[in-house]
Amino acid sequence: MKTLLLVIASVPLLGGKMYAQNSNPVPSQSVQPIGGVGSPSAANANGGGGNNLNLENQFEDFSHVLGPKWSGATFGAGGWGDFNGDGWPDLWQSNHAKSPSVLQNNGDGTFTDVSAIVLNNPVRADAHGLAWADFDSDGDLDLIELAGAESGFGTGPNQLWRNDGGIFTEIAIDVGLDYPTGRGRTPLWLDWNSDGRVDLLTTNFLSGFSENKLFTQQDDGSFLEEGIASGYIPSERSSYFAQLADYDNDGVLDVQIEGLVYPGNIFSYDSSGWSNITSSLGIIEFDNVVDTAPGDFDGDLITDFYLARDPFWRLSQVDLDNKGSLRTLLLSDGNEIGFTFECRGPIKVSLEANADFQNYLLGSDRNNPSSNNFILSHKDDISGGIYPRLPTDAGVFIGREPDSDTWKLTLYSPSRVRLPLVIQSKEPITNISRFGFGNWRAAGSDQVLMHSAKEWTSTPIWASQFRGSSVVTGDFDNDMDLDLYVVRTGPAVNLWNKLFENIGGGDFEVVTTGGGASGVTTGVGDSVSMVDYDQDGFLDLFVTNGRSGSLLSQNGHHQLFHNTGNSNHWLEIDLIDANTNFQGVGAKVYATTPDGVVQLREQGGGMHRATQNHMRLHFGLGANTEVDLLEIHWPSGFVQQLTDIPADQILSVEE
Repeated sequence: MKTLLLVIASVPLLGGKMYAQNSNPVPSQSVQPIGGVGSPSAANANGGGGNNLNLENQFEDFSHVLGPKWSGATFGAGGWGDFNGDGWPDLWQSNHAKSPSVLQNNGDGTFTDVSAIVLNNPVRADAHGLAWADFDSDGDLDLIELAGAESGFGTGPNQLWRNDGGIFTEIAIDVGLDYPTGRGRTPLWLDWNSDGRVDLLTTNFLSGFSENKLFTQQDDGSFLEEGIASGYIPSERSSYFAQLADYDNDGVLDVQIEGLVYPGNIFSYDSSGWSNITSSLGIIEFDNVVDTAPGDFDGDLITDFYLARDPFWRLSQVDLDNKGSLRTLLLSDGNEIGFTFECRGPIKVSLEANADFQNYLLGSDRNNPSSNNFILSHKDDISGGIYPRLPTDAGVFIGREPDSDTWKLTLYSPSRVRLPLVIQSKEPITNISRFGFGNWRAAGSDQVLMHSAKEWTSTPIWASQFRGSSVVTGDFDNDMDLDLYVVRTGPAVNLWNKLFENIGGGDFEVVTTGGGASGVTTGVGDSVSMVDYDQDGFLDLFVTNGRSGSLLSQNGHHQLFHNTGNSNHWLEIDLIDANTNFQGVGAKVYATTPDGVVQLREQGGGMHRATQNHMRLHFGLGANTEVDLLEIHWPSGFVQQLTDIPADQILSVEE
């Protein structure tokens, strides 16, 4: 028999144990090698974390269920939400420079593109991050999509799509969320002042007039931009993403806003305003952090973090992909940069149509190509010889040494420019030599940042110079601990994605071939989102490969990896918060199983860089067939307990 108990408590109890033993930890900056990380509680030390690698062959590529293959520029992995209220998670894909796609989950393992049916007057926008929320509290999910605003100098407004019975109408201007000069990156819905209305934080890349902004929803459904003078969040910060997580372990989720150096700024907040608590936490700082995944990796009921640290946008790369094509991304900022290579046959050169620089000069005679795609051969004169560039000559110079198989490409610009290009040939391309830059791999690695009651410690993941561009954490094999999936890429050539199995205590081991989800080497790995799309109790993965634009992203199609599962049990939870916001964003949930293991999940809205996981909370239960105690700490301060919950179900819980 299921019982329900509503408790108001400042320090809740879990099975007689305090879940928060120290809300003011002593900072530490020790760095440990992989292994031996974390200090799980006694109840969790011998339960949960599987000690075998259960994730091999766990995933299969089911991309075909999404319909025709889609490749091209992306900005994040879209967002999962049940827009039509049938209980099945649907997918909104922003498609960056194209109109958005809405893929309706048919409930039978397949999807249908219903964009033409459900979107009222969709427009092409420089679309970036997005997030679902029921902002108007009418019982269905709406969606905000941030726009790039032509690098912050144009008039590219955000788009707020109001859901009316499964049909979306864009109303951002009407409610004051358009912010036409904002170079939008990632939105974050939250009810920061606990007035029962959902507010919006938008992160924006600092350029032109663009700044981070906080918008508070008013009684009439419009939004008011908060200012610095009011004591709210500083607006001058330039950021790619923001997340909700309990950084200070006080039982309340905080807002972390990415900056030039991680963690950027971390704020606690209440109805009186925002308080910057970053310096008091003593968190270890890292550069180039482009995404994070919060979760309790070691079972001590304190949130830890995986830091993905890919600096690819600042680096150049010239390399061959697995099909023998030479893929290139060059960045020049007042310096000469380029490469040479050898090829006996004709070469096809493909240039980015909208690249920053358009001055292309061929051979010693400085001929101009007639298009962005052209073929150069030993037999023609157009590319013969190499022009000796003078110090003031700006452009892209391509030529072949006389009576030789050696080609040379040089880029120079007095101001910062970015040049993507692809060179292909039926003959092998060999002996690549770079000048003006070195290997694109900067020193350093992704980090697992562990938080105990006393200190923060960091551990490089797997190998030196391991860099991820996007990350999610979930119990993919339902063995009662959190695993990791990391999307990786180079500036121009994609890398295999990695799956890490949690082998207990927050230690991770690499799973062979990504457990079946290693991805593709074409395109440029962008982002990953997490969802149980077929509701079988096992978390699936959606990966996009269009991060760098249309040229380098060609043939890098989206991929949906279906989790084939195993015999372990599970529980999934939809939170319905009647007092603050529809999805219970800001809640903390604890699940205690008969074997004495307590697991923690935080409802942060599923947000990470430009991407939203499905907000349904997921617990792997191993061999347990029930949850003894489910304890929900709602944002309002109420603590709700449910007991004796059967496993293998999706449970809706209303405050």
